[in-house]
Amino acid sequence: MLCIIATTSLHAQLTAFSPYNNYNGTLGSLQNPAAPADNRLKFQFTLGALQVSGNNNAYETKFSNAFKSSFYKDATDGVDFFRVNNTTNRALINVDLLGPSVLFNIKNNTIGIYTRVRSMINADNINKDVIDIAANDIVPGQPYQIGNGRFQMNNFGEVGLNFSHAFLNNPQHVFKAGITPKYIIGIAAMSARTTNAVIQFTGDARVLISGDFGDVQLADPGLQNILDKLGNDFGKNAGVGVDLGIQYEYRPEGRAKDWSTVKGWYSTNDHPYLIKLGASVTDIGAMSYNSAYPSGMYALTGSTKAEAIYEPNTNETVKQYVNRLDNAPDDGINLTQTINKFTTNLPMAFHFNVDYHPLKSFYVNGNALVNLVSKTDDKQSVHYISTYSIAPRFEVRRFAIAVPFAYDELKNFKAGIMIQAGPLFVGSQSIFTNLFKERTREADVVIGLNYPFFKPRPNLRKPDTTIINTKDTINLTHDRDGDGVVDEKDDCPDVPGLVALNGCPDRDGDGVADDKDKCPDVPGLAKYDGCPPPDRDGDGINDDEDKCPDTPGLARYQGCPIPDRDNDGVNDEEDKCPDVPGTVANFGCPEIKKEVIDKFNKLAHSILFATGKYAVLGKSFPALNTIVAELKKDTTLRLDIQGHTDNVGKPANNQILSERRAASVKAYLIKKGIDPNRLRSEGYGDTQPVDTNKTSKGRAKNRRTELHLSNYDAPADAPVTL
Repeated sequence: MLCIIATTSLHAQLTAFSPYNNYNGTLGSLQNPAAPADNRLKFQFTLGALQVSGNNNAYETKFSNAFKSSFYKDATDGVDFFRVNNTTNRALINVDLLGPSVLFNIKNNTIGIYTRVRSMINADNINKDVIDIAANDIVPGQPYQIGNGRFQMNNFGEVGLNFSHAFLNNPQHVFKAGITPKYIIGIAAMSARTTNAVIQFTGDARVLISGDFGDVQLADPGLQNILDKLGNDFGKNAGVGVDLGIQYEYRPEGRAKDWSTVKGWYSTNDHPYLIKLGASVTDIGAMSYNSAYPSGMYALTGSTKAEAIYEPNTNETVKQYVNRLDNAPDDGINLTQTINKFTTNLPMAFHFNVDYHPLKSFYVNGNALVNLVSKTDDKQSVHYISTYSIAPRFEVRRFAIAVPFAYDELKNFKAGIMIQAGPLFVGSQSIFTNLFKERTREADVVIGLNYPFFKPRPNLRKPDTTIINTKDTINLTHDRDGDGVVDEKDDCPDVPGLVALNGCPDRDGDGVADDKDKCPDVPGLAKYDGCPPPDRDGDGINDDEDKCPDTPGLARYQGCPIPDRDNDGVNDEEDKCPDVPGTVANFGCPEIKKEVIDKFNKLAHSILFATGKYAVLGKSFPALNTIVAELKKDTTLRLDIQGHTDNVGKPANNQILSERRAASVKAYLIKKGIDPNRLRSEGYGDTQPVDTNKTSKGRAKNRRTELHLSNYDAPADAPVTL
């Protein structure tokens, strides 16, 4: 089956048509979910669309052979079709069918629902030996290097709900965003790959078949037999996916049309943009399949000769065929691992689109479809081929024609034509190259029926002159400045203005006519005669919103300065004790009394340890208990316990010893009921001596514990008191 797929192939995606027409609606949303927003469609019904195309880099033939039935029955290698000399070959079979779909445009939003069925097959890493097997009989004793061939097939349906929105706050720069969540129904899937396989046989293979697909007859499957078997599995395999897209349009000022003055049908375009950019990622998601025998890992163990055992028997199903080979004594394949369930990703792709609109109904489009699916992982995922195109086009509401030139990753160049006339659209991306090339490796066609219902085209300006005919008189009214306000009602009849201001201009757009605006070039308020609200204190907050209009302040305090609740000169944002008066030097907290500091310094000298030990000696407990009492008396105090050593011994050991001694003091205080958050212990080893380490007296002073007091709410970097 892998060999057959490698030599006859089709690929397709409906998005091949969608970039080339602004009125595609649902088709446009398949490539970019943001595309339908703010277009001229009021409602659209798509009866259906189908795109099918053929592409491979293994064989080529005359284009005319595609229309001969004899070619499909008796074609001969080297006569009717010719092999392309490639190291590896690829082939794709995809059919994309869009079912009945609808789209609604509501103000700046577009909502659409579509149904779709896709059948996709990929064959990758197909080498020359595989092509030989497909085109000729197997030669007995001949080793065929199959290598790392891959074959994926996935047939699935989907129901998608598209939502897109246009942000129209800036009329010159319009941004759009769209999303299409979709429910996936798996119909049938198959995956096979070989690893360093040689027909003779060696190597291994991985085969995955969904549900009842294994009951299809292999020798002569027949369409009805396939549909009957796949119908048994319908609805049992499912998944979810999503498409995401964004779009930007640059609409220069003056491009909006006054339809009352348009002349010529070719000038009546609906699209004011000069350039449009779009980017999207489609088919993000996956589906799971329940698999059935013969799904699993296989070891290829055939002999060195081709035998009749490999020919399918009459009415033999896929399951029966593989089971017979699996149980063959000498020639066949051996199942080494059964796989009961597998997951396959959707054919994820990135799309980038540029649409240039230089003149009336003429456009130039550049489009890229980039495959994002790995061709080497184990996700059994089908994929599209990356394709890049450029297409000039002419487009009006009920007629469009585009001439795309494209190049794909199989190194195929193609040129074609896309036409829409009324609801019918039809085209081919490769028709021109196929007609003029001697041989071709691809062919494609797209066809569909699309019924659009358009929004009305507005007249942006009413005529300047109104003639009212009566039976006896003709009343003629004039508008000298052409601003849409007749002279009889125009307060500024010789200067173009706004209807809302009785024909007077408003340069700064603040709603106050220039003749009454004391600040005509600066937007303001009517209550201030067109000037901005005053700001007496110059703090950037106008007096209407400033609760302290004569004192500079901050917006977060409604124009007032930062408060200082305890009036200690440190504002509440910097005051660590905002409700207790303190000092600037102590971050707004009160200074600790000198007698308390002296008491803790004295107690620190009574904390003793055995030489080289970090457990607190019992004679230290009275001093430690006094420290506990003082800390409980004043709960705003916190204590920094520091351990120091002399330089006897290794510095690393001294550092560890000092840390453990400080931690032992902290642990004792916690045990006596002091909140751990009020305590901090640190060791400094022999790095901070207070006397010389050359004498025993000096070293004794350096072996010490220091207690540093600070306010509980003061920051960690506050100055400590000794």
